Amino acid sequence: MNTGKYASLKNEVGDHLGTIRLFYSRHCGTNWGEVSVATRASGSITVYTSAKSRSFTYRPGNGGHHWGNMIYAPSGVCAKAMGTVTAGAGRANKGSGTTAKACD
Repeated sequence: MNTGKYASLKNEVGDHLGTIRLFYSRHCGTNWGEVSVATRASGSITVYTSAKSRSFTYRPGNGGHHWGNMIYAPSGVCAKAMGTVTAGAGRANKGSGTTAKACD
């Protein structure tokens, strides 16, 4: 389920390059992140709890939709997701963003 926590992936001047969203499964007690970026973009998705983190590196393709690795964060454990994106050469094509914490 979508936790409702999301953030824009922005470059250093605030241009929008994509979106990171945080998801949670009550069934298995895990969180994961999803980025929506340009099809040609690459980057990473990292999900954090207070005790650990898991990262996933994505490559161009898949229509610009990429899902990160799951991290075990049962009910009561807060999590957040961070995404990075590189959509071409130069600083204007590199960005990042972090969701607010969700404590399901």
